[in-house]
Amino acid sequence: MRRSHVLVPLAVLVAAYTAIAVSSYPRELGRAHPGRASWFRPPLFNFADDYSSGSVMGFRIGERANDLERRLTAPGARSIELNALCDDKRGLKAMPINETWVKVTQVDRLRELLGRDTICIFGLDDRLFVQLDMSDGAVRKIHLSYVRNELI
Repeated sequence: MRRSHVLVPLAVLVAAYTAIAVSSYPRELGRAHPGRASWFRPPLFNFADDYSSGSVMGFRIGERANDLERRLTAPGARSIELNALCDDKRGLKAMPINETWVKVTQVDRLRELLGRDTICIFGLDDRLFVQLDMSDGAVRKIHLSYVRNELI
């Protein structure tokens, strides 16, 4: 009798968790809170998804590169860096680490990177990665990743 008092609520909890995990809720939650959405992606609890409409982590589909630059360099903007090797069509070359990662305060390099077809943004305060696919100077697709576990 005692065992059923534990097993029934546990079974209900597992069923509810599974229902949420396979629903669209984690994807929508990931738009603003990928760390929270990652809890619904077992077994590694990492989150990754692609978006072709709406807003994701403050970036909007259709947003222009000059608007991105204004937002990234605005006072109080989140701490991020851009990867200079992302979408480098010239081929990967050896670069010193201080040239590979570009802070948004380096305005000249920021403008150069925002002119590319792919922009890779890394959050410094968490495990966030955002890839913006650009076309005609505007964001067309957003890939969002949140890495909680690096076992793979």
